[in-house]
Formats: sequence, C-alpha cells, structure tokens
Amino acid sequence: MDTYLYMTVFPESLVASMLPPSDFAPYMAVGSRKRTPGRALLFHLDRENLSGIFDLSPAKNLKPHPDGSPKHSVTLSTYRVLERIPLKAFLNLYLVTRDGQYLEIGPQAQLPPAEKHYYLYQELCPMHPMVLSELSPRNFGAFITDPDSPVGVPKILFADLLLGRIADPRSSIPVQYLPYADMGLIRDSLEILEKSERKTLVVNRTHSRDFFYRTVDEGFFLADGKDLVFFPFPTLEERERGHIHEWWRSAELS
Repeated sequence: MDTYLYMTVFPESLVASMLPPSDFAPYMAVGSRKRTPGRALLFHLDRENLSGIFDLSPAKNLKPHPDGSPKHSVTLSTYRVLERIPLKAFLNLYLVTRDGQYLEIGPQAQLPPAEKHYYLYQELCPMHPMVLSELSPRNFGAFITDPDSPVGVPKILFADLLLGRIADPRSSIPVQYLPYADMGLIRDSLEILEKSERKTLVVNRTHSRDFFYRTVDEGFFLADGKDLVFFPFPTLEERERGHIHEWWRSAELS
C-alpha cells in the first residue's frame, strides 16, 4: 500500500497514513475510538520536498493491520511543523465538516485583487489571533513573517474572513449572518483603525478550532516572508452547484 503525508492544522502535526486524501480527510473529522470528532483542516504534502527536513523513516515502515486494513495514522512530528515545511511541499488543502464531508482546494497562482479597505484575518497556525487590518493578504503575510519583527513567525497560515455590513453598508452580507462572538470588538477596532495610523489591530488573541467555514471570504493563505500561496474559497455560485453544494450544505449546518 502507498503511504501519504499530511499536515493537520488542529493540532499542528505531520502525519503519515496509508489512507488516500479521500479517506483520510473524513477519518480526521468523524474520528475513531482514539479521536474526538470535529471539523478538520489538513494539507496533503509532497514527500519529495520533505526529504532531509523530517525523520520520515516511520512512514516508510508502515504496515497494514493483521486483517489487511490500512494503518490510519502515525504522527511523525508535532513541534514547529509548519515553519519547517517549504511552501512547494503543500499540495492541496482539505476543509472537512463534522460529518466527514470535505472540500479539496488546490493552490492558485493569481491572488484576489486587493480591493477591500479593511480585512478581517483569522490566523490559524502556528498563532491564533483574529486580526483586523488595512493590509492586503500579501502585505499582511509579509508583515507577520518579517524576520526582523520580535513578534513575527517564519511561516503562517491564515484565512480572509467576511466583514459584510460591519465594514461596508453596501454589502449584501447582513451582520446577522456572521457568527462572530466579538462583534462589538470588531466594530470598536474598525473605529480605532479609522482614527489612527495603525495598519493592524488584534481583535481576539485566541480562537476555537471550530471557526465557521461560512465566514471565509477570499480563501486561505500560506506566507513565509518571501512568497505567498493562495487557496481560493469557492464563490457563492460554485457553492450552489455540483459536489461542492453537498459540502456547503454540511458546512452551513455544522
């Protein structure tokens, strides 16, 4: 059997498995006797671009169970995993709902146009604050991964979230649609940014792993100080048709 390598976001870890992505993604969400069920975010990784960075020998020695079923997972690393994985090793991103429905998103070279005046970012790994910013995704990623910053990180995964009518009264997205627990803080932060020269402001320093997929706007970004990889979230039109529609129904309900 083939062996696959994954990086899970919650918790941050490098995992080897005999399960292909189509089976591993639901397994990570639905759980087993050893796992707690819940939403899952994970990346399928290119093994060739991880050579010499991690000890992959346990992955090479994976064997099926005595009954012939595949070995589900073996954790290879849990410490500072994201920062050691080169951007070129990230293949596809998988967004998994509580009931095991998953959406596969491949990287896209073209970034979304920087048309918004304010952005709401959810940092996902290795830090977890929710941040309001005037910086575009590219500039925000460079800002957070600046090697000269005393509070920066070498690499970061973050999502661009919807602000809707909180920031733009012309938006079609009502405030009631957005399940943010810190709505008052977001409004206060907007007022502070409008009246100051600051470019970013932390709204919440912690978050739950159960942030809602329906709050994602443009998509997910991986930044390392030099480059930025974009995983685009499907548009509303794309969510309403085909296999994505089934995932979207599950994502809205869970």
